[in-house]
Amino acid sequence: MSIEEIEKEAEEIIRKAEKEADEIVGKAEKEAERWRSMKVENPLSSEEIEHVRKEFDELIAKTKGKHKRQLERIIALFKGKKKDLVKELVELVTGVGS
Repeated sequence: MSIEEIEKEAEEIIRKAEKEADEIVGKAEKEAERWRSMKVENPLSSEEIEHVRKEFDELIAKTKGKHKRQLERIIALFKGKKKDLVKELVELVTGVGS
C-alpha cells in the first residue's frame, strides 16, 4: 500500500468520523432542547420539601460534629507526640541521648 493510498484511506476515515460526530452532536442538541422545553413540576409538597431540608441540615450538622471530633483527636494525638518528636530530633542533631 502506497503512502498516497494510506493518506486517502485516513482522510476517508476522518470524514466518516466527522460525519458521525456531527450526527451525534445534532441528536444531543435536539435532546437537550427537548429537555429544556419541558415544564418542570414540583412533585413534592412544601411539607415534604421542609422535611427533606431538615434531614439534610441534621446530616450536615452530624457530619460537621464528627469532623470536629476527629480533628480534635488528631490534634491531641499530635500534641502528645510532638514533645517526643522534638526531643528525638534534638538528640539526633546534637548526638546526645541513646
